[in-house]
Amino acid sequence: MIWDGIFAKMMRICIAPILLAACMPALGQSTAAAPMQARPGASLAAQPGATAHPEAIGAQDAVITVHGFCPEAYASNSTCTTVITKEQFERILAAVNQTNAPMSPTAIRNLAERYVQIMTFASQAEKLGLDKDPRFQELMRVVRLNSLTEAYHRAVDEKYRTPSDADIQAYYDKNVAKFEQAKLGRVFIPRVNPKAPRGGLNDFEQHAQKVAENMRDRAANGEDLDKLQQEAYKTLGLTTTPITTEIGTRRRGTLPPNVENEIFTLKSGEITKVEPEPAGFQFYKLLARETLTVAQAKTEIASAIRKEAIESANKAVMDPIHTDLNETYFGPRSAGTPFIMPQPSGPQHPPAAPAAAPSNNAKPVEP
Repeated sequence: MIWDGIFAKMMRICIAPILLAACMPALGQSTAAAPMQARPGASLAAQPGATAHPEAIGAQDAVITVHGFCPEAYASNSTCTTVITKEQFERILAAVNQTNAPMSPTAIRNLAERYVQIMTFASQAEKLGLDKDPRFQELMRVVRLNSLTEAYHRAVDEKYRTPSDADIQAYYDKNVAKFEQAKLGRVFIPRVNPKAPRGGLNDFEQHAQKVAENMRDRAANGEDLDKLQQEAYKTLGLTTTPITTEIGTRRRGTLPPNVENEIFTLKSGEITKVEPEPAGFQFYKLLARETLTVAQAKTEIASAIRKEAIESANKAVMDPIHTDLNETYFGPRSAGTPFIMPQPSGPQHPPAAPAAAPSNNAKPVEP
């Protein structure tokens, strides 16, 4: 993708837990002390050794309570409390985990603890006026553009992820040759004697080719490939163990074009001509040939349709665009290292605040 190489590092920094607040709105706001009522049957305090039960918590119940944190207060206020409800926190989860990858309870808890840290440091940065820094504002503009690009790619991927059965059948009918496969046997004879790689090289190679031609003719008359290959090695004085003649099933597109074209014109039991290769001489025997059914190829076809559709959609976006870069400023095009965002300076993992018992005078806040 066009942005991937340039801004991948930027986005990894952006969604890293320590800088999560730079990539999404802070949902926690401070509030004056006020009573909060728990949903009947829901316990706000985790019991020792208990497992996570998010389903037991109401949408407006507190899942994170931060005591002494007041984003808008410049003076210390130990009575101020910030509350993040289950609904608010799950919006954070959805923003961070846009691919819906499974997250363990431990990972979710770690995210909550890190979010408190970055929310606190971000608040301090705002108090210092760092959010007004033109460089920070420009970075946020570029991050927004990149985030929208990623959102576009996710939307296109989702749109074409599951092609219809009719589309799958149409693709299969148009490309049925792609789904042919051949079960093959092969005899391979080295063109160099590994025990004497330099001695009589040309003589050995010519002898090996003649032996390969002879074995090919005998294979065409129905002789067993394993026995022919073993005899060829013995005739040539090769003491290495012959490679197996059974090479399994090969699909179209997985063999050298000259060999593949010949193989898929053969009938079962027929033999190709001897093919010279850099390492030796070989010929193939077609043991069987079949074409996958549309049901067998369905997953592969769906993936191919999706890939082609995404490429077509992206091409339609980019084709009308033409870019001229001032080479006096940028220099000539080269295969240089892509731009990487610098790592943020300062401590990367500030210590977590000690856990505190939930307050009885806090209430959820508006996001």
